[in-house]
Amino acid sequence: MNAHAIFLWLMMSLSHADGHGHEIPRASFAANTIAIVAAETEAPQVYAAMLDVLAAHESAYHTGVTGDGGRSCGAYQTPCARTPPDGLGQTRLAARLLKQANDACPGHPLWVYARGECKASAVALRYEAEVHRMLQP
Repeated sequence: MNAHAIFLWLMMSLSHADGHGHEIPRASFAANTIAIVAAETEAPQVYAAMLDVLAAHESAYHTGVTGDGGRSCGAYQTPCARTPPDGLGQTRLAARLLKQANDACPGHPLWVYARGECKASAVALRYEAEVHRMLQP
């Protein structure tokens, strides 16, 4: 899939809901950035779904947020010292971290991303379920 096809797929996908059932609106600029980066990977649609779920839940697609007591920054809540200021850089960093996580825990990169180890957590399982939902035909 090319970036344009991924962008259209993301924009037509159902939005995510926060822990209270409220919709997290997907901004077109975020979908575009995710599409560009996902198209650079070996599994574009899978990476697009993972990046979309992470950006929705970690920051509601906002690139300027800080969490975890000031340790995590940006749309994907990556370590602040490594987080670029721009959305494209943040998305590329998150994709690299997901690739490393998949190498460490094949088939469950979100476990490592969410928890730091190849072990399921409630959050990681919820993220995985949303990715699977997005990838259903």
